Amino acid sequence: MSEILKRHKGPRENDSLKIAGGEIVVGDKVLRKGIEFAVLKIYRNRVEIKRPDGKYSFVVDSNVLEKK
Repeated sequence: MSEILKRHKGPRENDSLKIAGGEIVVGDKVLRKGIEFAVLKIYRNRVEIKRPDGKYSFVVDSNVLEKK
């Protein structure tokens, strides 16, 4: 039973993701609508970014991000 629970712990983190302008890794700066964000975590289909005001945000569509 514990093996089943291990498979569904949550989304898996990735090391990098290809976006417009190149490949990003955790710690890189990206642009969204002309505003700079810091990349905190990269998942299979979303990126967790930190906004300039300090709040966290999830971006589902990585096509809206550009590498700085």
